[in-house]
Amino acid sequence: MRLFLDNDIILKLSSIGMLQQIEQMFSAIPSSIYILGSAKYYIMNSSSLKKKYSKETIKNALTAIENYSVIPDEFLDENKLVELSKIESIDSGEQILYSLNVPDGEYLILTGDKRSLQQLSKYSPGICNSHTEKIVCLEKLFLKLLERFSFDDLSEKIITSDFCGDSVIKLCFSQNQLTIDKVKEGLNSYYSSLKSETGTLLFSG
Repeated sequence: MRLFLDNDIILKLSSIGMLQQIEQMFSAIPSSIYILGSAKYYIMNSSSLKKKYSKETIKNALTAIENYSVIPDEFLDENKLVELSKIESIDSGEQILYSLNVPDGEYLILTGDKRSLQQLSKYSPGICNSHTEKIVCLEKLFLKLLERFSFDDLSEKIITSDFCGDSVIKLCFSQNQLTIDKVKEGLNSYYSSLKSETGTLLFSG
C-alpha cells in the first residue's frame, strides 16, 4: 500500500508522536510513504508552523520524513493538475495530491484539509470518482488510533499537544467527563458530516 501525506497530517501526527504508526495502521513500509517535494523545506522554515508547533514536534516530523519518498512526477496526471489549478480554494500541495494517478490503484491519500475536499467534490466530480474511498481524513485517522492505543494515553498526548492544533480534535477531546464513547461519537459525527458533503471520496475502512 502506498500512502501520500499532506504537510498538515505530518505535523498533527508528529505532535502526538504517532506519525510512524501509520505504517502499521495501513500496512505500509517507509519507502512506500510519499510526501510533497516542498515538505521538508516548509516544515523546516515556516514561521507559522514554528508558532503553532513545538521545536520537538518539528524535529520529530523532519526525522520521520527522511525515511519517506518524494512524490515522483510519473504519478502525476497533467490534466488533473490543470483542472485543479482552476479551483482557488485548493492549494498547490493538495493539487498535487489530488492529481495522483497511481497505476495499480493501491494507495491512500491522508489529508487534514477539509475545505479542499469540499471544493474538490463541488467542482471536480471526475477527479473525485478517480479517488473513490482513497481519502483518509483526520477524523478517520483518529478513530483508527483509538482502536489501537490506550484511550487514556492517547487523550493525554492530544491534550498536552494543544489538541494537535486542530479545532475539531479540540472539540472532541475537551468535553467534560471525557470518555472514549464521547470522543468516538464526536469524531464519527464530523466524519459523517464531511462524507455527506464529499460523496464517495472518503476512506471507510
